[in-house]
Amino acid sequence: MSGLDELLRWPFEPLHGSLCLAALALLAAALRWRRCALALLLIAPLWTLGWSLPVAADGLAAALARGYPALSETRARRADAIVVLGGDIGRADQYEAADAAAPQLAGNRLALGARLWRRGLAPQILLSGGPTAHTPGSSEARRMADSIRAFGVPASALVLEDRSRNTADNAGFTRMIGAARGWNDIILVTSPEHLPRAVRSFERAGWRVQGIATAATPLSDVLPPWQPSPRALRRSGRFLKEAAGLCVARLDTLH
Repeated sequence: MSGLDELLRWPFEPLHGSLCLAALALLAAALRWRRCALALLLIAPLWTLGWSLPVAADGLAAALARGYPALSETRARRADAIVVLGGDIGRADQYEAADAAAPQLAGNRLALGARLWRRGLAPQILLSGGPTAHTPGSSEARRMADSIRAFGVPASALVLEDRSRNTADNAGFTRMIGAARGWNDIILVTSPEHLPRAVRSFERAGWRVQGIATAATPLSDVLPPWQPSPRALRRSGRFLKEAAGLCVARLDTLH
């Protein structure tokens, strides 16, 4: 992740945004801009409160997903490889049933990748994800490989990219692996809100991309839409950072 990317994303975390507004309020008060200071002090907690509503998190997710017209599973064409990006992989016990078509796995990236592979749309699945705080001493790609085998995908069909730390790395390192294997066309699997930025990054790396997203999982289906929730706040923070990352990607394209 570039320094500019980090800088632009940090305030978009709802709590961080509220802190920034509070700091601006103190500055305004020091400059004797009393009305401005009061307005900022009122807005600061409302910023976090607003993004803690499931309806707000769902609305932002839907807006992000509209940035790329994802293909449906049934309309995908054959490609050189299926690329599944790390994230939203879920708990290990989700895979115990070993049924990629299970309704509870509709929003799972590995299940979607396995279904596409079983339809014969590509001979191999590349799993992309480097070390994370949840994978000490290993990588997200290796954790994904352990899980996707529960769906009947053999180790021989898997290729691991286990160095990436962000979407640009996903695209670049995957391109290096694909170039050595003669790959040019891929089916890219990720979440609907991440797909627009991911497709942009992979196309810039030289791939011909079919983007296919997992099913959306609205929080308002399981939580009261207008009741503040820590889960909604965390999800809003992730989506706000995604929106900031997409803005940075578009700025990079202009250069």
